[in-house]
Amino acid sequence: MALQDQYSVLKYGHLGLTFVIVLGGSFFLGVEADKRFGTGSILTLLGGAIGMATGFYYLLSSVSRLTQEGSPPGELSDTDDEGKSETDS
Repeated sequence: MALQDQYSVLKYGHLGLTFVIVLGGSFFLGVEADKRFGTGSILTLLGGAIGMATGFYYLLSSVSRLTQEGSPPGELSDTDDEGKSETDS
């Protein structure tokens, strides 16, 4: 696997896992709160909704930030630090 492909997998691979953990954790906390307070399924639904909103917010903000970063570190360029192409010498 090329270095570029590995960077892409690492760059975006955590997003789905984070979304699932946030959603599952919020749902779990809602279920436990319902058991403790005897509120039926109200807190489960509330926990799931909060988890979904938080997960989507994190997902969208992370993708937005990652796509604005540009090329991965270490990617070779045909320009030097001053913006001149090596063939313009």
